[in-house]
Amino acid sequence: MATYPPYIPPKDSLFAAWLANMAALLNADPLPYGLTAPQAVDVDGVNTTFQAAYTTAIDPATRTTPTVAAKDAARASAEAVV
Repeated sequence: MATYPPYIPPKDSLFAAWLANMAALLNADPLPYGLTAPQAVDVDGVNTTFQAAYTTAIDPATRTTPTVAAKDAARASAEAVV
């Protein structure tokens, strides 16, 4: 049986771009991906949350232990949805 690498990028910067692209594609038309409009809304929601948390966590002026933890929690939530 073939083994496939994980499709979710491990680096946060790559994950942010991947998730934003996925949300955009699903919002445009979720049906080709076998999803429904409400599922696309769910992906868009976790994308919005993750992008905000990621932006805060990578900014040197706002990077703190709590902001990094919030980013990690947002990523875990997003991964659970996608």
